[in-house]
Amino acid sequence: MRTGLRAWLEEPRGVTVIMALTVVVFIGDSLAGLALTEVGAKSYRIWAGELHRLLLATFLHGGILHLVANLYALYIFGPVTERILGTNRFVVLYVLSGAVGFLVSLLASPGTFAVGASAAIFGLMGYTLYFRLRRLPRRWLPIDTGFLQIFVINFLLAQTVPNIDHWGHVGGLMGGLLCGGLLGFERPVGGGRRRLRESAVSALLLASVFF
Repeated sequence: MRTGLRAWLEEPRGVTVIMALTVVVFIGDSLAGLALTEVGAKSYRIWAGELHRLLLATFLHGGILHLVANLYALYIFGPVTERILGTNRFVVLYVLSGAVGFLVSLLASPGTFAVGASAAIFGLMGYTLYFRLRRLPRRWLPIDTGFLQIFVINFLLAQTVPNIDHWGHVGGLMGGLLCGGLLGFERPVGGGRRRLRESAVSALLLASVFF
């Protein structure tokens, strides 16, 4: 019984909650005639103060294929990232890197609407890449197979689905890398001063994106 409870506590609960919330939002948006997309998609209205779009856009999707592809990517990378970071910091990473992705998209193409979890998922990839380079050996690992799968999926989507927000992907990846420097790992190992400097620089760069 204790073993079962401990196993449940170690499950990636943040990933489960985010996936469930994303599905609920998609169903609600579909039933409401895309009313949520109208008020939550990334658009130039963010400049006018509608900052909620930076958060809500991550949970909105343009169709069932878009939704399934992103949920699959989250299923692959989410648990790995959450186990590295812990649930609370994982949620911060997901939301913050998604917001950075949409900000970069806004700067690059302010006149277009965009929705989807892709920016946040690329943020998970950016963080995982940070962890990969900082902690893991320089040889092919199962985590690299996950990277390859996601890149192939996004390449295929880019060829078949119109209006893919590539700038959002770039911004999300950048946000994930910066969040790596800011959030660190669940169990930091040594390097107190270096860790502090890295966090300070990452926080400064993230702040410069937002301001």
